[in-house]
Amino acid sequence: MNPPKLLIDDTVEISPFCTVGQDGFYYQRDEKGKLIKGEHKFGVILHKDVYLGAHVNVARGRWRDTEIGEGTKVDTFAQISHNVVIGKHNIIATHATILGSVTIGDNCDVWSNCVIHQGITIGNNCVISANEFVKEDVPDNHIYIGGRVFRNLKMGKKVEKKRGGVSTKSDCLNGKCGKNTDW
Repeated sequence: MNPPKLLIDDTVEISPFCTVGQDGFYYQRDEKGKLIKGEHKFGVILHKDVYLGAHVNVARGRWRDTEIGEGTKVDTFAQISHNVVIGKHNIIATHATILGSVTIGDNCDVWSNCVIHQGITIGNNCVISANEFVKEDVPDNHIYIGGRVFRNLKMGKKVEKKRGGVSTKSDCLNGKCGKNTDW
């Protein structure tokens, strides 16, 4: 068997103490209840201009390559599990945990201490607020905050910010604004 591929663009920056391409956490019980490690046959692809902060883990895939898209920045201590596909120009903040087989679109912000449950799809231009456990898909242009999905996120609108990067406008989160939001 050929080893899984590890494709890393020359422009990728990998900080100290990262692990890239290790097996993910996948065990199955046999008929006697003993845990048997599952095979990870696929690899990892890190596209142009990706940044991985210190202590980031990126596991290789079981049924598809784990992939991080162009321009995506991953902060320290983030966990990216097997089969995860992350699009272009995303922010993955410190201590984010992205469980197996998650798909994240382009231009998303996943803030600190989030856990995104396995198999979830996050659309394009989304914001996942800090300290969330995301247990449902998030469509394009939506915000996930307080355990709920909110609509009408409008990208690119310049907003006034206060300390900590959070907008002073009541209809915005981290500079991403929505009209008629409920929060």
